Amino acid sequence: MLKQRFVGWLSEYNNPLWRKNPDRDARFIYNKLNAPMTILWLAAAAGIDERIIGTALKRVKWSERPETSAAAARKVLAWDIIAHKLDEWRPSASHIARNFVAYHNREQIGQPFLSGDDASGIDEATFFTAKQFRPETLLGNRLWVFEGSGSPRRYTLACHGTIVGLKKRARPAWYQRKRRRDGRSVVFRLDDPNPVAVDVTGLGWFKRLRIQQQSFQNGLNSIDDSNAIFALHRLANPSAEERSVQIAQAQLSREAKQTTDLIEIASRKRDETTRKIFIDARLGQGQFRADVARLWSNACAVTGCDIPEMLRASHMKPWNISNDGERLDPQNGLLLAAHVDALFDRGLISFWPNGTMMISDAIDSANLRRLRLPSKLRQKLSAGQQRFLAHHRRSYFN
Repeated sequence: MLKQRFVGWLSEYNNPLWRKNPDRDARFIYNKLNAPMTILWLAAAAGIDERIIGTALKRVKWSERPETSAAAARKVLAWDIIAHKLDEWRPSASHIARNFVAYHNREQIGQPFLSGDDASGIDEATFFTAKQFRPETLLGNRLWVFEGSGSPRRYTLACHGTIVGLKKRARPAWYQRKRRRDGRSVVFRLDDPNPVAVDVTGLGWFKRLRIQQQSFQNGLNSIDDSNAIFALHRLANPSAEERSVQIAQAQLSREAKQTTDLIEIASRKRDETTRKIFIDARLGQGQFRADVARLWSNACAVTGCDIPEMLRASHMKPWNISNDGERLDPQNGLLLAAHVDALFDRGLISFWPNGTMMISDAIDSANLRRLRLPSKLRQKLSAGQQRFLAHHRRSYFN
């Protein structure tokens, strides 16, 4: 997509009819660029060998003035090299993809791509927008969905893909406005049916993007920031090593969220006894654990394991979207063996209302055999448990 974006720009700028000054062609503009990161991005978009780009990167001294650093990059990535590479392919203007961003409030709505509780092995997603887009504006373009949660707010790149459908749709109940009843349901094909949410809160390009998008108050909107587009495509196509880092960062993010929750409890609950009750509940201990264990006869809800040290009391409806009553309600808990709890906590498994286990595509058949999965809950779920479990399917299950 980056290549198509660059070639589209190049093709238009090489046409004198599109330029204010007909003497300033693409070569002229390229040689006047004073942003070394933009030059490296253009080279990557053109398909220049990564080793050559790496050599150019080593030549750049970030402590120098931007124009000096840009000139150093161009000594390796001369215009003729890039122009020659571009001549190898040149898609028509109709295939030039644009990039759109959207913001999703997980705490209020749940996951953006689960339309119901019957979704598993998902390869397409939907996102609602109140804007009256025409199909030709969106179809075939890229959509990047960000999520925000917590206080202070933390942001993740939740999912991304190619827009393949657009349908007129009545506004959901949470988005009703007077005299504004319709919007568009945007369908996009996910690049990864089991996306790993990547924390982007502190990244420079994302901070600039938030400012450009007025903290996403613009709704679903196109972007043209080359640094942001380059960074997004790097996140979408990580190497095996980068993928491992993303997974590790997601784990750290979960741990940081738990710490934030505990701090919030300590600051909000004045009474020491009440504070301890909620802290224990957040950690799956104390009275909450005892009540959940009693509901499941002191054994894992899946395996039947009754070794106390192996068992965890896990919340079905996420803590951050539960009220105080729900946080302490044993109906909102599952007693699970540690390995089953780890899968449940990370959204790799969930359960249908009848207790049948749902398995994420991220778990291959070999590991399913090793873990002796899928399995089923050992007892029938109450109406309250089914209600809480529905939140887990919507908010966590991948």
